[in-house]
Amino acid sequence: MLTVVSRVPLRAEPGDHSELVLLTTRSRTPRGLPVRLRLGVIVVVRAPGKVVRRIDVLRIRTRRAGRARVLGVLLANRGNVTETVGGSCALVWLHRRGRILARLRTPERRILPHTSGLVELTYRGHARGRIAARVVPLSRPGCPRIRSRELYLTL
Repeated sequence: MLTVVSRVPLRAEPGDHSELVLLTTRSRTPRGLPVRLRLGVIVVVRAPGKVVRRIDVLRIRTRRAGRARVLGVLLANRGNVTETVGGSCALVWLHRRGRILARLRTPERRILPHTSGLVELTYRGHARGRIAARVVPLSRPGCPRIRSRELYLTL
């Protein structure tokens, strides 16, 4: 059995702090084949203080995947806590001249504080050419504040 105890340093900034605890084994006997195992466990500690929850959309890019198009939405966590984005927190609308072509639900993804993460969505529709993509935040309990942004792309 292993017990891990952590303490937040006095001068730690408010929010989540991720650390890696690395566990390593070694052989007890010098005979035979030595076997070594390393196991990394991520531990998240939340320091007390004001929690900031904000996600920014940096860019949207497309690539082909067979007959489908994959939209890569790059998000940046500007807050100080780990955020789970996607699922029931945001949609991506594809539209042209005010007409909505598709509403895509973003898959769930965790983004650590002060980092960025890519969320990929698959579009199998028939629209081609230059269209607008808008990331639409949904205000639900537990969802981060996502700044809505409209970007243009070519399918």
